Amino acid sequence: MYKHELLILEQSTCDDNIIYWILKGKGYEYQLFNLKLFSPHFIHSSLKDLNGISRPFENNEILSVIFNTNIEKIMTNKIKDINSYIKDNIKYFPVCFWIDAYYCDWTPFYNSVHFSHYMQIVELDDVNMMYNCLDIYYPSKGIIKLKYEFISNKASWIECIHLGKKLDDACAKAIHYLQKSIKNINLKKYDEEKIELMSKIISFSSSKYLNHAELESSILILTLKWISEDKLNFIKGLKYLDSKLSYPLFNDLNLHLMIASEETVKLKNIIIKYLMTNFINLEKTFKIIDKIYKENYIANQLLNSKLRIATMERLI
Repeated sequence: MYKHELLILEQSTCDDNIIYWILKGKGYEYQLFNLKLFSPHFIHSSLKDLNGISRPFENNEILSVIFNTNIEKIMTNKIKDINSYIKDNIKYFPVCFWIDAYYCDWTPFYNSVHFSHYMQIVELDDVNMMYNCLDIYYPSKGIIKLKYEFISNKASWIECIHLGKKLDDACAKAIHYLQKSIKNINLKKYDEEKIELMSKIISFSSSKYLNHAELESSILILTLKWISEDKLNFIKGLKYLDSKLSYPLFNDLNLHLMIASEETVKLKNIIIKYLMTNFINLEKTFKIIDKIYKENYIANQLLNSKLRIATMERLI
């Protein structure tokens, strides 16, 4: 049997985890990948039933800027022979794919919820015409064996991760990356988003109670869980950056991120209780949301000032 180290979850989502471990395994300063998780905004689409809360993070920019690495992402319907394409590329690059977990019978989403999922192909088995795949979220399942035709028919995108030469100035690049990210903050949108979230919770109503299996596959609950974890992982990235500076900068900033993470967990638990009992304490919920945004705002202001100090004093 093909032997492959089943990974420990160190990121909140499937794609982040796999890319994080690829960078780690190849000797990059992988901790800096956590810095992509900076964002003051989490509502990026219609908030129908609150499912418009999302994580607006793309991997391409941070991989290019800090890791000299690029992702070639192609829709499967644009590839003439998917098996040949995978076979040609896996010799040189990590190859991953996006698939709807609705079709994945080893997950709680199977035949229940449509949800984008990310997996890595680790080996081709031409004898049995199967791909040996890594699903980082379900390590107890071991290597997932999928037929060639299953990937051809069900995968939506194929990604080849073109790893580049490691950069000697990766931390300096990370500072510039964060400076660019923080310039994109729209404080007006920030306040509008908080008000929108509160108003949607007022009008939010569940048509039925959810059982435990449905809670496990609730996209809203998963996303709130991820947002909370994102804050903690962003702290890990800042701590690594601190370790490379002439002196640490980000300790007080991390405290506000920690509080925002804890309050997001509280919001998630309130939503779970509401989905199961149809009861919600709106006053308590609004206080939590207000605190989440307050702590995020303070953290963003602190980050902006700390980055200016790092640049002016040339701490890297």
